[in-house]
Amino acid sequence: MRRISIATTVVLIYAIIASNCFADTRISRGAIPVIDNVKLSQVAGPIEYPWGIALLPDGALLITQRNGKIRTIKDGNLSDPVDFPVQVYFEGQGGLLDVAASPNFAKDNLLFFSYSIGNTQDNRLAIGRGKWQNDTLQDFEEIFKAAQGKTNDRHFGSRFAFLPDGTLLATIGDGGNPRRHTWIYLHANRGKTYIRILAL
Repeated sequence: MRRISIATTVVLIYAIIASNCFADTRISRGAIPVIDNVKLSQVAGPIEYPWGIALLPDGALLITQRNGKIRTIKDGNLSDPVDFPVQVYFEGQGGLLDVAASPNFAKDNLLFFSYSIGNTQDNRLAIGRGKWQNDTLQDFEEIFKAAQGKTNDRHFGSRFAFLPDGTLLATIGDGGNPRRHTWIYLHANRGKTYIRILAL
C-alpha cells in the first residue's frame, strides 16, 4: 500500500485549490454578467455585506452580514436584522462570515457560524454554534478558535461542509501577507482545508 504523508496531502490540496481559484476567475464590479437562458429576479433587499446563506427546512433563507447582523428571507419577506451574540472584527474582509445549518436542524435547531474576532493587532477566525429559535440565536458557544493571530484584515477563509457522520469541515484562510507560507506547517491553522470538528 502506498502511503502519502499528511504534509504531502496538504500540499496537493492547496495546489488543486489554487489552480481552480485562478482558472477562469471572474470578478464582478457591480454589473452582473448576462447568461443565456438564466433569468435574474430580486427576491428581497437591500442587504448590507451579505456573506453566507443557509437554507432552513421551512424554506427560509438565513443570511449573514459581515457587519455582525443576521437576516432571514421567507416568502419574499426580509426580516429585521438580528444581532450576532459575539462582537466580530468587522474590518477589511473580516466580520460575520459563513453559516451552515446542522444536518439534524429539524431536531436540534443548531446553526454553525464562522467569524473573525480580535482587533487590528491580533485577529483570527473563530467558529461557534447556537440554537435558532423564535428568530433569535440562543445558547451560543465558541467551539473553535485559530491558534495563531495576525495583524491584517484579510484572508480569513471559512467555508463549511458536513461529512455523512455529521463532522463539520471548515476552511481557514492563509492570513494574507506576510504569512501566507505558514500553510505548510502542520502546527499552524492558517491556510488549511481539512479542519475537522466533531460537531454533533
